[in-house]
Amino acid sequence: MNATDEFLHANDTPGNITKKPRSTVNQFGVSVGGPIRKNKLFFFAHYEGIRIALPIIARSTVPSAAYEQYVLQQLPLGGGIIPTR
Repeated sequence: MNATDEFLHANDTPGNITKKPRSTVNQFGVSVGGPIRKNKLFFFAHYEGIRIALPIIARSTVPSAAYEQYVLQQLPLGGGIIPTR
């Protein structure tokens, strides 16, 4: 479950070891309290720490050169806008 993605290093040369990109989230909180006056005022303590490391793997679709050329040819014609009557 914690192995690196084999496609992440597809273009690496042998011996070139790179780390998996990740996003790290650190969130900490502290509360303090306790009795100050008997049965009137109280004191308490609390600590919370969260550390999350998430891998960043994003997939994207890139248009082909033929599609880009088609879109650029359509721009002088109105860019694909359908005229209304």
